Amino acid sequence: MPWFSLGPENSLKKVSSKKGFQKELKEIFDGFPDNSDSLYAVADDDWQVTSNKSWVIKVNLKNYQWITKNYTGGVFTSSNKIYTLRMKDSISVSWRNSTVKYSIPSTQMQELGSAWILERVINDNKTIFEKVQDIVDDKVTYNHLTDIFRGDVPADWLFTFYAQQKKLFDVYNGNNPYTTFNRDGGFMDYITKICSTKFQIAKKDSWNPADIWIIKGSQTKIETEIDKMLSGSNQTIYELNDYLRIKYKAKEIMGLSLKKVSGKVAKYEEVNLDGIGSYIDTSDPEMNYDVSEKCFQSNFKIPSGKKNFTQDVRLVIESGGKPNKTYDFQIKANSSEASGGSNLKFEATLKGAGGARLGKAPVDQIVDLMKDMGQTGFVNNYKKYPGTIEEFQDVESKGKEYFTNVIRELLVKGMVTDIKNLKEIIENIETSYKSPDDRGTNTRCKLMGLDFFYSMHLMKDKMREFGTDMVYISQKKGTKKKDAFGPFGKVY
Repeated sequence: MPWFSLGPENSLKKVSSKKGFQKELKEIFDGFPDNSDSLYAVADDDWQVTSNKSWVIKVNLKNYQWITKNYTGGVFTSSNKIYTLRMKDSISVSWRNSTVKYSIPSTQMQELGSAWILERVINDNKTIFEKVQDIVDDKVTYNHLTDIFRGDVPADWLFTFYAQQKKLFDVYNGNNPYTTFNRDGGFMDYITKICSTKFQIAKKDSWNPADIWIIKGSQTKIETEIDKMLSGSNQTIYELNDYLRIKYKAKEIMGLSLKKVSGKVAKYEEVNLDGIGSYIDTSDPEMNYDVSEKCFQSNFKIPSGKKNFTQDVRLVIESGGKPNKTYDFQIKANSSEASGGSNLKFEATLKGAGGARLGKAPVDQIVDLMKDMGQTGFVNNYKKYPGTIEEFQDVESKGKEYFTNVIRELLVKGMVTDIKNLKEIIENIETSYKSPDDRGTNTRCKLMGLDFFYSMHLMKDKMREFGTDMVYISQKKGTKKKDAFGPFGKVY
């Protein structure tokens, strides 16, 4: 796999022994129309000048279009996203549109990348990166990014890292008020342990989704203050939240949730900073979104060449008003590649905001809300649902008969689907169960999602309130009903 770590200057140095090619390559770099505000060229450092293989160089879309127009005779591949051109000194270059990805970066890679850029700006006393190319040109910064992303740092994530650090310090008028930063260890470990041991919160993110913590002053002093404040047996999470609000506003502790940036600039939002008194009351119908069965989406078609359908269902909620926001919940297996079953996760994306992921809604809180509204039919336990076609056909409680009635009712009420015929849907469920790719997880998760929809359907006039609660819970935004979320900033 290529190791993309060479900017234009170092790329030219790499081919210094091939004077004709070096001159031609410099002409191309100099001719690029976009070389100021975004990544414009980064080449594979593992390629050797003596190699018979083509040298891969990533360029942004504008420059890719320019070279394909001005240098004819090349060959297009990968749906016209790679253009291989024979150049001087018998060297071939595969110019690659930087939107092409060899692999999808993991969440950990993304978080580590964000953390590293902010660490460079904060801990290493660097100035803010003024453009994406500055990140590539800074050897220490970019080389570590290539290590994190295993040689291929996606252009869209480079832009995200640039936009995140710029927005964060734009908020503080270009000043850096912080002295310490960490993602792993340090204050992150400390606050996670407090949640677990003091308040029995097993997953820190279900209370506060901050990916990193930035601290001004002495971290030891802050931890001592928290220890003293929480000593004894009657303290609550609300006391910790109040302390963190005060420190956030004083710019002494900043917990940040970092999300992918897709627009021209990053956005910044402070969440739960005004305290419980400002939280909305979702039991007030005036505050509810328009949630109905028409928000439910489930596809049952089996794509050509496949033997099973997708495992997810979606809950799509419109906020209404101006501007309208669309919250798209993807409900699928917590572990998509699991064999033998998996419980569900509920992850929301805000459409119209660059597809920003809002976060996972804590499933235990969702189930608790369902129980509060009198619905106990759905359980987030895959063992309660059929994992094979035999179980689907034999089990009465959550088997074929049960789901035939569930799907019929949801179709009547307006669930959005790609198949309207109930008989065909049931046949596709049975076909999907028999697929070797099912793994005892795929079809079972689809049925779990449908059962979740059915429990919402049975709420009737309470469905709007429940859907609104889900939107707030997924963002860890406090309501009068769920008021224990911690304060944090969100950069997205």
